[in-house]
Amino acid sequence: MVSAAASLMGGLSILVRNHAKSDDDGSILDMTPARLDAFWDLNACSVLIVEFAHLKP
Repeated sequence: MVSAAASLMGGLSILVRNHAKSDDDGSILDMTPARLDAFWDLNACSVLIVEFAHLKP
């Protein structure tokens, strides 16, 4: 994904890593351990995948 964007745009000068899961936030009072795990799992994984994608040979 990073390589394709760089090729298309002639290079990248900045990469914004945004969290991916935010559509069903609801109230903090509605948070459960399972919902919190889902947020952390998706958000942490998406950031790491993009961050390290450029390191693959």
